[in-house]
Amino acid sequence: MPRTADRPTSAIPEGWDQPAPKDRSVDILDILTLLFRHLTPSLCQTVFQEVREDERQRKWSLEAIARFWTAMIVRHPPSLTHGIAQTRKGGSRRDPLWPRVQAEVNAFFEKCWALRPDFFRALYEGFTQSLLRETPEAYARWMMNLREHFPEVLVVDGSRLDAVAHRLKLLWPIRTPILPGCVTVFYDLFRGITRRVVFYPDAAEAELPRAQGELDWIARGALVLGDRLYSVPQYFHLLIGLGLHGLSRKSGRLKIKRLRVLSAKQGSRCLLEDVLVEVGCGVSQPKLILRLIRYRAQGRRLDLLTDVLDPKMLSAEDAVQLYGLRWTVERMFLDLKKTLKLHGLYAAHPNLVAQQLYATAMVYNAFRVAQGHIAARAKV
Repeated sequence: MPRTADRPTSAIPEGWDQPAPKDRSVDILDILTLLFRHLTPSLCQTVFQEVREDERQRKWSLEAIARFWTAMIVRHPPSLTHGIAQTRKGGSRRDPLWPRVQAEVNAFFEKCWALRPDFFRALYEGFTQSLLRETPEAYARWMMNLREHFPEVLVVDGSRLDAVAHRLKLLWPIRTPILPGCVTVFYDLFRGITRRVVFYPDAAEAELPRAQGELDWIARGALVLGDRLYSVPQYFHLLIGLGLHGLSRKSGRLKIKRLRVLSAKQGSRCLLEDVLVEVGCGVSQPKLILRLIRYRAQGRRLDLLTDVLDPKMLSAEDAVQLYGLRWTVERMFLDLKKTLKLHGLYAAHPNLVAQQLYATAMVYNAFRVAQGHIAARAKV
């Protein structure tokens, strides 16, 4: 449903969203500095040794391929062959962002076709873990009071990658769109970066099971935000079993039983109600006791479910405001696909799609950390 014209599209409270002074200049080279500082030869070598089975390095080593893909994301040449041509240049014509590799064009494709997505996923995770050491909690500062009760606040969401535009000749007779896969992302609300990105070559892979299989790395006590898809009893059972907390929008098909009203605030045109409810049928799994937070104001209707039963840890007001920030993950997907051009895949092979995806996620994280540093220096 499209947003109404008078409905605010930002969850930033009044007074926090301030424009930067027009006379303030910033250095945008921070992103390249961060890439080179954390995407190191030692990290690439460690990942290769841990993940390899019978692969060999040769001229197109893992470090060279990783640097090549990050350069592709930053420079965005029209094709892979244009990018490969940059790696063969020397002297004053050489762009230092590209690796120096003297090899035939086919050598690149042969190596990347055989390079499993596990290599780039491990490289992305090692890069992000290293980057965390200098990642300030510069985003959503007005909600920082939640850090007293939750070590982290994450947003989980999934997306399908855009259809492949240039297909192999074998696929020309197929008129339906060819989807190269899908992705699940865990976004760090306060640090403004992706903490976990998982690529699935099968675009039909269901989103909820994907997310449920990727929860065991999250710190105990963390709060995970999700949309309606995540308001199911088995998901909350899994979170509770892992020592995590969830906050999601209530699905309209979910049946609940009201137990007790914890608090209620009602005005002429607004309602905020906090209710203890029972969820589940109790057949395959025990029934759950959750909180239902109902918010009605200015035409906005919001029903939230959470397993945080203590309102002192997560008040109804904070829950409503926090869920408004779930849209930051949608902005993250927009940045990945539009700003960093992930909507235009350079190849349809699953291994190359994974390499482009994880390289894009690394560049995005470096971009967001640099953005936080720039904002701090500019005092905005």
